Amino acid sequence: GGDSNKGKSKKWRKILQFPHISQCIGLKDKL
Repeated sequence: GGDSNKGKSKKWRKILQFPHISQCIGLKDKL
C-alpha cells in the first residue's frame, strides 16, 4: 500500500542525504 511507498521514500531520502554512492564506496575504503 501507500505506507510501503512512504517507507521507501524515507529510505531514499536518507540515501540521497549522503554523497554519491561512488563516493560512499571510497569512504568505506578509507574506514
